Order: sequence, then structure tokens, then C-alpha cells
Amino acid sequence: MGRRRSRRGSEEINLTPLLDVLFSILCIVMLINTQNEHNMQQSAEEIQAQVTEMEGRISNLEEENSILKSEVSRRDKIQDSSKRYESGAVIVTLINEAEGGDHILKVYTGQTTPEEEFRLGTDRTDYIRQHMNAIISEIVEGVKDHPVFIVFHCDAGNIYRNEEFKPIREALEYQRKYRKEVFYQIIEE
Repeated sequence: MGRRRSRRGSEEINLTPLLDVLFSILCIVMLINTQNEHNMQQSAEEIQAQVTEMEGRISNLEEENSILKSEVSRRDKIQDSSKRYESGAVIVTLINEAEGGDHILKVYTGQTTPEEEFRLGTDRTDYIRQHMNAIISEIVEGVKDHPVFIVFHCDAGNIYRNEEFKPIREALEYQRKYRKEVFYQIIEE
């Protein structure tokens, strides 16, 4: 019987040091995992900030590109108007554009900067008709003995309704009818 007791004593393994080591490893793994998650979160936030900054840059570049395209288009339209009538005539170019939610009619007489611009709208038809007649009359009076060719580049995308277009057409027709030196052409785009 004495032998059996000694065997039992030697067969028992003390698990306390093993468990201490396992808990220590577990704590280290949890700390490393927490630090990695924190680092990943920080990296994700930095990347998101960079993406937001890049999106802002792209948006600014797209806006600048749109402005440049508009400027090039405007210059092309003015040059196109001048090429159509290269005699000693005065060339007037009308261009309608959208600006800040409004529709604007710009009047150019050979320059790249508008001489006149005013807001279009269905609530302003009488004003537009009268104002167009006054502008054309002033141009004609200023260049006696020269024909006046008016080219209206009508961008249908920037006119909501025909009611905005109608007073311009009526003013052009009125001027052509009562002034022999005034001619016009409407180019719809």
C-alpha cells in the first residue's frame, strides 16, 4: 500500500504555473490585439481624411474644368459669329447661360467680355423685349452706315420654357422689320 501512495503523489501535476503562463500569453495577445485595432482605426481615419481631401480637390478641378469649357465655348461662339460676317459689319453675339440658378442673357459686340447682361425669366417677358429693343437700337445708332448682324446662340438647355425665348425672338424680329441695317440669325444648340 505504501507504494501506491507514492505513485499518486508523483502522478499529480501542478497546473498553476502552466495556467499562469497561459493567462500571461492571453493578456499579451489581448493587449496587442487592442493596440492593433487602435492603429487600424487611426489608419482608417487618416485614409478617410485623405479621401475626403482628394474628393474636394476633384470637385474643385471639375468646377474649374466646367468654367474653362464655358469660357472656350463662349469664345468659340463669338469667333464663329465674326467669321460668318467679315464685311464691315458690326457683329453682336447673344449667349444665354445658367449662372447661380438664374438664366442670364449676355450681349457681346466683338469683345470677350459682355457689354450687357440681364436675367431672363417668364415673369420678365415685357422687360426683356423692351430691353433687347433698347440695346439693339443703341448699337445701331452708334454705328451708322454699317450693317448690324446679330447672332443668338440659343442653348436650349439653359432656357426653361419657350416663354423665356419668345421675347428675344420678338425683339430681333421687330428690329429686322423696322431697321433695314439689322439682320439676325438664331443658332439653336
